Amino acid sequence: METRISAGEVVILEGPARIRVVEGSVSSLGALVEELEVPPTKSIPLRAVEDSLIEVLEGRIGPGDVDIPESWIRALDAVVSDDVERIAVVGGVDTGKSGLTTFLLNGLLERGYRTGVIDTDIGQSDIGPPTTLGLSIPKDPYPLLTMLVPEALYFVGLTSPRGLLHRVVQGLDTLLGQALERGVEKVILNPTGWSHGYGLYQLKNVKLSLYRPDLVIAFSHEEDVISFLSRRYRVVAVEPPPSLKPRDQAMRTEYRNWLYRRYLSGGETVEVDMDEVEVLGYPLRSLMERWGGDLRGILGAYTTGEGLVNALFTVSDASEERLRLYLSGDAWGIPTLGLLRLDPETFCEHGWVEELIGIVLDPES
Repeated sequence: METRISAGEVVILEGPARIRVVEGSVSSLGALVEELEVPPTKSIPLRAVEDSLIEVLEGRIGPGDVDIPESWIRALDAVVSDDVERIAVVGGVDTGKSGLTTFLLNGLLERGYRTGVIDTDIGQSDIGPPTTLGLSIPKDPYPLLTMLVPEALYFVGLTSPRGLLHRVVQGLDTLLGQALERGVEKVILNPTGWSHGYGLYQLKNVKLSLYRPDLVIAFSHEEDVISFLSRRYRVVAVEPPPSLKPRDQAMRTEYRNWLYRRYLSGGETVEVDMDEVEVLGYPLRSLMERWGGDLRGILGAYTTGEGLVNALFTVSDASEERLRLYLSGDAWGIPTLGLLRLDPETFCEHGWVEELIGIVLDPES
């Protein structure tokens, strides 16, 4: 199906979708678009720079309003300041953090800044698969963070920070160090979606205290968040995008499953000795003496000593001495199991391995 849009017109592309610009010029969040694939449950605005013709290969396009609120443009003016090197974009679940991060990143790249993005949302990752923190340092603007190539990934092992705050904080510190070593001039932190409750406020505070942002950008309708942050940091308030649509739990799971398939498909089978394998720093051999459960489908990663990912895998089969792994990437480093199980054929989530969580996170229990 082909759709014509007039110069200045804004439309919303809802995923899963694929389009191709046949005639004219189209942009999204500061990046020009020629061909585009939008993941399931995601949506992005498209603006016609000039009269244009779009071929919709999959999905649908609906009417839009404002693609970039005025407050986002003011926020970009603030982040290009010479005294701002570390930026944090914070907000609740489904408030438009990823879109705002994309717009700021593209604006900085267009102005010539070497810019990195650190994604610490281990449940709804945009850079890298779920269970990981991701760093990307792109050279060119992109309309979606999911299009960025990860420069480095840190394996946390679960889609929730429950009991794993230390790994999340260590991962953020490691990726920030990686970004600075690679000579970034500015770095944007895209953390987990803000949710109410003491534990998650504490998680945000710990992350930001470690990151030490020069500027925090928060959404204006979350007055309690802005009040909380303003006591500690310089805060710029922005509007949420008008086209934003909240996602329910089923949609969030669907998006994670899409990411698992994206990063695990096309792998190969390898075998590894059980004595080489760890479960988040806990020797698997010792663990099996206490647990003895089924390892099949558990998601893991080959990691360096500091937790950086070289390859992802799922456990295909296991004997008393060896594990067979379905591997995507290079098998070097420490084979490390996480605490989440996937269906070995579809790579869809099959639940947390609760028995492992109890043992690994409380070894004295």
